[in-house]
Amino acid sequence: MVEAADNPLMSKLMRAVAGRMVWLFHLTSSRDPLVACQEHREIADAIRAGNARLAEALTYSHIESGREPSLAVMATLLPE
Repeated sequence: MVEAADNPLMSKLMRAVAGRMVWLFHLTSSRDPLVACQEHREIADAIRAGNARLAEALTYSHIESGREPSLAVMATLLPE
């Protein structure tokens, strides 16, 4: 998606957070991969259709779905 946007600033910003994203993907690996894949497809479909508002809403929904499981895993990794 970042490459498709052909936006140098976005590419630079994404390089800065790429390592954190890999870690986040590891934390959320317990999510159902079929569900996550379907969410990704819906986001991509909205982008292809040129529906930026739907793509934005789907992306936020996808992030929210992974937030609680990610926080739960992080809580087990951090000292009390």
